Amino acid sequence: MKNKFLFTALVFALVATLSLTGCAKSLTPEEQVQQTLDAQTLQKAMTYQNAELCTAIKDSTVKQVCETTVKEQKLEKEIVETKDVSRCAELSVDSLKQLCWMEVKAKIAAAKSKEQMHQEVIDKNDLLKQIVEAKDVSKCTQLEDLYWINVCKQDISAASSK
Repeated sequence: MKNKFLFTALVFALVATLSLTGCAKSLTPEEQVQQTLDAQTLQKAMTYQNAELCTAIKDSTVKQVCETTVKEQKLEKEIVETKDVSRCAELSVDSLKQLCWMEVKAKIAAAKSKEQMHQEVIDKNDLLKQIVEAKDVSKCTQLEDLYWINVCKQDISAASSK
């Protein structure tokens, strides 16, 4: 979704740039081919986040858009990986700032959720150990989940038969 969003934004920027620079007028077949090649190269550079591909673009304005966009994409990716919301302000494109903010918040929430789930499993396991050590099957219902209750009963049964 992010790449489609960025590509759409860049296509609009490219069309606007071409219109403003007079490139929207009738072009020679060679110019049309070059314009198509530049657009394809721009798309590939953005998709693969590879600024080196931008050097193949002949139109200087499109080349600048390409280099800037790839740089912004890489910065946004770095910011999301570090989970530092405050760094989203470093981005110059407002839509990327908003996307960055949402992705960082989502990544932080996912990490918290994962940690919470991990802690819940540890807590259940600790309670299971206590109940099994006490060998009290009636307390297995404290574990609430059917899976944990069955594990509890099996562990107590196995411990009692030793």
